[in-house]
Amino acid sequence: MLLKIDEEVSYKKESPDWCGGVASICGIFSGCAAGISQEDYDAAVSERDASQAQVASLEAKLTLAEDQIAVLESDLAAAQG
Repeated sequence: MLLKIDEEVSYKKESPDWCGGVASICGIFSGCAAGISQEDYDAAVSERDASQAQVASLEAKLTLAEDQIAVLESDLAAAQG
């Protein structure tokens, strides 16, 4: 029997409310110079989007394969029974 997980589980670490403000202020004072160029950022975003599209495609193929397995198992059980 195949199991399918449909839920995404995420965990959030609790932090004080003021942490976001401190992070914003630090970003302003540091000039937000993380050393990543816009070109590199855009390439990474593009790669992420392509990966997400590939995952969606593979999930659809997996669902189709699981459906085909169920039909084949049913046919086999009927032929044996």
